[in-house]
This record gives sequence, C-alpha cells and structure tokens, in this order.
Amino acid sequence: FLDVRTKTLAYEWKTTLGTGGQVKTLAVSPNAHSAVIGFTTGTVSVFDVRSGGILGTLKVPEGEVLKANFYSRSRFFTSSADGSIFLWNTKELAQASPTLLKSHMDPAPFILSTRSGEFIVATQTNKLCIYSNMKGGTQMDCQCTRLQSENVKGTLSSIALFPENRLLLFGSDNGNIELLC
Repeated sequence: FLDVRTKTLAYEWKTTLGTGGQVKTLAVSPNAHSAVIGFTTGTVSVFDVRSGGILGTLKVPEGEVLKANFYSRSRFFTSSADGSIFLWNTKELAQASPTLLKSHMDPAPFILSTRSGEFIVATQTNKLCIYSNMKGGTQMDCQCTRLQSENVKGTLSSIALFPENRLLLFGSDNGNIELLC
C-alpha cells in the first residue's frame, strides 16, 4: 500500500495463506473496506483493507483468474482463463459457492461494472457483451456484439469506462485507443 500523499510505503500485506502465485488482478470495493486479489493459480483472496486481515481465500473452479471487479459492496465478479464469469458474495466466504453467470468461448480478461448495475465484458477476440437487469443473483439480460475492425483496429488489450456519459475507451495491441459510445 503506497501513501500517495507522503510518497512512502505505508503497508505491506500478506494476501494468501499459501503460495498464491503471481498477482493477476486487484479490485477494491466501492466503500474501500475490502479488496480482492486474483492469482494465476486460480486463487482469490479477499481481505479487509482497514486491518489487513484475510477475510477468505477462494478457489475459482477452472484456470487462472484474469480479472476481478466489484459489482456492489459485497459482491464481485471474476473471469477465468476458460471464459467463465463467476459472481461471489463476500458475506458468504466460509461456504463460498460462486454463481456461474456466463461461460464465454474465449477468455474474458476485461470486466467493468457501471453505476447503473450493468457489467461489461470484453474478450481479446473483440467481442463485447453488456449484462443488465440482474434477476435473483443468477439471471441477467445479455447483449453481445463483435467490434468491427473499422472501429477497433487490432486486438483489444485494455478497456475503460467514462461513467458519466457511458463512453467506452478501448486500447489495442497496435498502440491505438478508440472512443466508442
């Protein structure tokens, strides 16, 4: 943990009980009380940012964790190398059983959540899916499209969201960025 005000290292946390592997992704909850760390071994650690204590260690059913992102204060998504997207609840870490929301054919390393409760998934094959209207924690409406080569030249390498006007900024492997609505 780096304190940007003083430009000093403030804390160093042990985030897994065993050998977790390489840290692949980090996400902080909207209230900044907890954080999620995804490892290349498929392990997910949830810890309390205020105390540094590990709240739980979870295992993704298949493959490494590519991306984690909070959906709400107590729920977060993970995407795996096999294309699976799971929804987890931080209040049920002791008997954690993730909800499989979707299994894509391609790995989905890019997941964003919006203020309106939607989440956006992008794959490295330039496929974009927007999930909305969560029903009962397991069912969501989904709209998928493949980004046209005239809109995004190359292969997606990063994605960002402008929350106010819901514009998407895409980075590609050729060094270009594209702004789409």
